[in-house]
Amino acid sequence: MRSIADAHSIEDFRRLAERRLPRMVFDFFDGGSGSESTLAGNRAALERLRLVGSAPVDVAGRSLATTLFGRALEMPIIIGPTGLAGAGWPRADLALAAAAGRHGIPFVMSSAATATMEAVAGAGGGAKWFQL
Repeated sequence: MRSIADAHSIEDFRRLAERRLPRMVFDFFDGGSGSESTLAGNRAALERLRLVGSAPVDVAGRSLATTLFGRALEMPIIIGPTGLAGAGWPRADLALAAAAGRHGIPFVMSSAATATMEAVAGAGGGAKWFQL
């Protein structure tokens, strides 16, 4: 595998990141804290999930919109705080905040962000929260 175009699974992306990122940055993104028991539990829980096929249904009128804390959201997703995201991609915090705004979902700025609060606030529209 030589490029992102060749990646077809999470493991492919993981191996690509391992080759391209400095070791400390890769280890930070790839690992968990302490004994990594929460990380192992999360992985085990995801492995237990299975998609079940069903008969086709009309999805023309479906919506992912929801309300959270009295605020309408386009979909039930929040970009959570990703500490040191800028270590893996230049201006990552700003790109994530702008993408969240474009898609109508909140962005949570990490207390370990690599951009200033003012820069993130100016990165597109949408709700922005701060992890403290």
